Amino acid sequence: MKAEHFLNEDQRRVLSETLLGEGSRASGEIAVTVLDRSNRYLEAQILGAFIISGILSGSIAWIMNRHDLMFFIIMVVLLLYPARRIMEAFPALQLFLVSRRRVEDAVQQRAIQTFYDKGLHLCGTGTGILIFISLLERKVWILGDRGVKERAAPGFWKELSDRLADGIGKDRSSEALCEVISRCARILRLDPSENLP
Repeated sequence: MKAEHFLNEDQRRVLSETLLGEGSRASGEIAVTVLDRSNRYLEAQILGAFIISGILSGSIAWIMNRHDLMFFIIMVVLLLYPARRIMEAFPALQLFLVSRRRVEDAVQQRAIQTFYDKGLHLCGTGTGILIFISLLERKVWILGDRGVKERAAPGFWKELSDRLADGIGKDRSSEALCEVISRCARILRLDPSENLP
C-alpha cells in the first residue's frame, strides 16, 4: 500500500478535524506521518538481485545444456540489472533478506529523524508528539518529547502503538488514528505533575 492511499478523502478530513479539534485544546503539538517505507534497504536489493539473476542464469544454463562457468557468469551479469529492477518493483521481497532488527532500527531512525524534521522538539515545554506509520514494514512508532514522557505511565506509548497497529491491521486505520490522537491530546492536557494511568 502507498501512503497516498492509506486514508481516503473522507478519512483524511475526519483526521484533520480530529487533529485540529484535539490540538487546539492541548498544550503541545501532535503530528501524524505516514510513509511508504522507512528505508530503501539497498543491501537487500543487491543481494536479491544476485539471487534472482543466479537462479535465472542457472535455469538458462540447464535448459541450454551449458555447463561452463563463464556462460553462467556472463548470464548473471546480464541479468543483474533486470533482477535489481524486480527487487525495486516488489519492495516486500526486500524484507525477506533483512533481519528483523535491521527493520526495527530503520523504522526507529526514520521516526526520530521525522520528529526533528517536523520541529516537534522545538515545542517550548517539550510537548511534541509524533505518530509515525511505516507501511512497508507494518510498524508504528509514537514518540513523545521529554515533557510528555514524564506524564505517561510506563508502557503507555507501547500500548498506544499496539492499539494503532491493531486498528490498521483490522482495516480501522482512521478510527484507530483518531482514538490515538485523542489519547495523546489527553496526556497533553494533564498538569505536568500528573501521570496518565
